[in-house]
Amino acid sequence: MLNIKGTVWVAVRDHKNNLIYDGWVQAFSDDSKDAELLLRDVSIYNNDSGECLYQVGAVYLSRKREDISIECRTLSIDPKIIWKEKKSYEK
Repeated sequence: MLNIKGTVWVAVRDHKNNLIYDGWVQAFSDDSKDAELLLRDVSIYNNDSGECLYQVGAVYLSRKREDISIECRTLSIDPKIIWKEKKSYEK
């Protein structure tokens, strides 16, 4: 997933620790059993409140894949998808 062109800025939700790591991907490992990421210019937030806890220059994460989710902020939403409009919920 991180090999997709344009995947640079991500928000990693660490569900087990109730944290969000928001930064750009410098390196990652896709052949290990755990998800390994090196993020740069990272802001760490509380997942429940959204409160910014602190910022650091880099964070190395190694987590079980089922304990995290990764959101890609730099990938655009296809304009054909109108998921926010009320009409899509009425069907």
